[in-house]
Amino acid sequence: MILLLSPALAATLSGTVRDLDGAPVPGVDLVAYDTRLNYASARTTADGGFLLTSVPPGRYRLRAMPADGDPRVDRFLPDTWDFCSAEVIEVETAASIDGVDFALPEGGTLTGRVVSASGEPVVGAQILALGQSERTSLVSRLSSTDADGAFTLVGLDSDEGESEPYAAYIAASGWPRQYLAPVYDEESAALFDVTLGAPTDVGEQPLLDGISVTGTVSGPDGPVATGTVYVYSPSQVLSVTIAADGTYIADGLPPGEVTAWASSDGLATSYYPDADRPGERVPALDEGFALDGVDLALAPQSALTVTLVGEGDLSDAAVLLYNDTYTVGRGGAFDAAGVHTIDALHPGTYFLYVYGADVGLTDDYARDDAGAILAIAVDGETDLTVAMPTGASFSGTVRGDDGEPVYGAYVYASTADGSNTEVAVTDTDGVYTITGLPGTDYTLRASYAHYCPSDPGWVTVWWPDRLVEGDATITSLTAGEARTAVDFDLYVDDDHDAMGDTWEADNGLDPDRDDAAEDPDGDGVVNADEWLRGSDPTGQLSALRGCGSGCGSGGAALLLLLPFAVRRRQAAWTGTPRTRALRW
Repeated sequence: MILLLSPALAATLSGTVRDLDGAPVPGVDLVAYDTRLNYASARTTADGGFLLTSVPPGRYRLRAMPADGDPRVDRFLPDTWDFCSAEVIEVETAASIDGVDFALPEGGTLTGRVVSASGEPVVGAQILALGQSERTSLVSRLSSTDADGAFTLVGLDSDEGESEPYAAYIAASGWPRQYLAPVYDEESAALFDVTLGAPTDVGEQPLLDGISVTGTVSGPDGPVATGTVYVYSPSQVLSVTIAADGTYIADGLPPGEVTAWASSDGLATSYYPDADRPGERVPALDEGFALDGVDLALAPQSALTVTLVGEGDLSDAAVLLYNDTYTVGRGGAFDAAGVHTIDALHPGTYFLYVYGADVGLTDDYARDDAGAILAIAVDGETDLTVAMPTGASFSGTVRGDDGEPVYGAYVYASTADGSNTEVAVTDTDGVYTITGLPGTDYTLRASYAHYCPSDPGWVTVWWPDRLVEGDATITSLTAGEARTAVDFDLYVDDDHDAMGDTWEADNGLDPDRDDAAEDPDGDGVVNADEWLRGSDPTGQLSALRGCGSGCGSGGAALLLLLPFAVRRRQAAWTGTPRTRALRW
């Protein structure tokens, strides 16, 4: 969530949301995303008006998101489905921008009826419509079935007079999560063509029953009468309560290789059949199969009580205890006195990671006197006192070569041996702090990943002012040292070709397009490598100043863009097939 500024600096955005007839649309969420996908939001009132307050200066794209039951469509300003195609609003300090108006058409509808394999209505199932084309990849709407199993999904978008394909994902108690068709994977789901302002009826849709899994849970003294069993079959986990006689029934999972684990107070969390970690699986590959005998045996629990040495309130520190293959981890926060007990363990060897940065200590594994990760033998009630070193830190400012702060840049501190990397993100002033670091040797780099081609960009730099990792300076930190003024100057790269725009302009290249792979002087060295070498891209090979560790890269490095996806509020919806959420 965007941090609020003081009233003197805050900007406001206001406007209206109406339908195509000019009628106000209340209850619409207005979301203003900045270039790092942080956002501010407001909701339209009865007159369709909205007011976004305390908006920091920056570049914003606005989205109007009607409620799931509203027949109007979801659009970015001014009238697009695509985030990067949305109008960019430049917000200045203390600005007041009015007239940010949306006109939303009525979407298409998808209706149908969900029934069991025997034809009985499935009541209370949640149905999620998911756009399947590139154009509708951000479109989703949620509904539920009524007493007759009927559902209606509204507000589905398309171009006027054109149709777009949608899939429907279903979650119903007692059935596996699945798509209408019916199938379990999205790639095989039935696609239903929906047209703006028109109904599409998919008729009666039966659900796959999946498989059922049953078994018993026992402990050293016989059946376990309380607790929870978690049953996994490909891509889905179902949790069920243990019955008083120690039995459980998990009904409604997709066919596949099944495993299970159980937890109960006073006993060790155990995986099928009696292990401390995932292992055996049982095949149940046929639809409708009833798998019995997936029995779990729980051992008496061991517990590790960790006491963290430190001053003041230590409740902002936490621990995570790994088994000896790092396949299972358990942990939590310390109390104010620095004590935390990890229970439900099997006897064995464990490794403890301490998150101590927020209380002035290191984020690191507990280590022995020689500096090796401490192997902790746990058997029964075990106590451990941990004294973590005082945390070291790097801090500084990231600016562009134009002198402006870079907001949302990532600064990485990687141990010289490559075993660990910590990261911080710059604020709107370009300031970062990486805390909780052990005293050792580090390399640092700052980078920026843009989301849209029209957004600003900067070239990755290793500290201090190096373009290739092999030329980075190794910086030593002692325990507790606060290294300040570790500043980065990134090269502005608004055409995203991993070459500085100023350098391009000074050397006869085009700073407004990606020309990294071109070779204007025909010397066999593309522009991207000329940039890394510091040579003249319009001269000849003889002009090279020498070849560092970046030679032979073959072109600019490609940034991995984070997927932009938004799902509307779904408090009751779990296990969706793909993440669409950016409301954090």
